[in-house]
This record gives sequence, C-alpha cells and structure tokens, in this order.
Amino acid sequence: GVRSFLKAHPAWRATIAPLTGSLDRAFGEGLTLEAIGAETRDTGGRQARGFFARHRDLFAAGLEGAGVELVYDEAASRELAVGTRVHTFNLHKDGLKVLGAGLTLGLKENQVILIASRALGPVTASTRPKLDAAGAIAALGRWVLTQGGQLPALTSSREPALAIYPVVET
Repeated sequence: GVRSFLKAHPAWRATIAPLTGSLDRAFGEGLTLEAIGAETRDTGGRQARGFFARHRDLFAAGLEGAGVELVYDEAASRELAVGTRVHTFNLHKDGLKVLGAGLTLGLKENQVILIASRALGPVTASTRPKLDAAGAIAALGRWVLTQGGQLPALTSSREPALAIYPVVET
C-alpha cells in the first residue's frame, strides 16, 4: 500500500485517510506516466487511469465493487499553466455520482507530482431510490415544517439528478 509506495519513492510525502487507511494526499518528484501511443496530449485521462491501475494498492478497497467506476470529469480536468495539468475522476455507483468521492492527479511536464483521493471507500447504499422527484419535494416540505418553518411552495427549477451522499458511521 502506501508504505510500499513511499519506500519505492523516498522523495514523496503522503498523508493517510483516517477512515479508510488509504492514501489521502501525496506529492513529490515527478513520476513518469506511460505513453498511450502516438498521442502527445492526453485529454481523456487514459494515462491517469493507467497510473491509478498500476498503483491500485494506494487506494481504499471498494473500487472494484459491482457497479463502481471512476468517471473522468472533463470540466474539472484542465491545464492550470503551461505544462501543468490536473486530471480529475469522480466515483460513480450504478451510474450515480458519489458526492465528494474521487481521485485527482496533478501533472507537471507530463509527470505525476500530486495524487489526491477524496472519501474513497466501499459504497453500500442502495442506488434504487424510494422517492420520485415529486415525492422528494413533498418530503423536503414536510422536513421544513419539522424545523419550525411554514410549508413552502417548492418547485423544481431543473431536472433533479440522483446522487449518493456518503455518511460516515462511527
């Protein structure tokens, strides 16, 4: 895991996620990404995926579970300055985004200088919702009443999207 990685790369420093025991953040001297053929610019994160696969033992268990995948976030992946880029992936379970969970690689001159993981761990929640959009709005209205408010006239301003909101159980 992380100890083996740090032993193999002594110039790197890392922090450990206390809930998963896996990598939280790591940074250090550049690690070369493997080439992906004739392409010189990796706009879809294929090199980053290869890096994650080669260093799988750095990350929490549960990424191999049924329906779990890392989805490339094109909007968050970008060039920060000439020669410096981030590749960001979000964790999804059965097509639903797991809010706040994912992986990011920071690159300088196409070498990895930063690895960041966010709230990675097994996703055990059901991905089959018990409420439809109208039921969710009604439940929110009832909750507002329990908080001492008045029943609001709630409407949906855009098509609701389902997501998984991780809750840490202690």
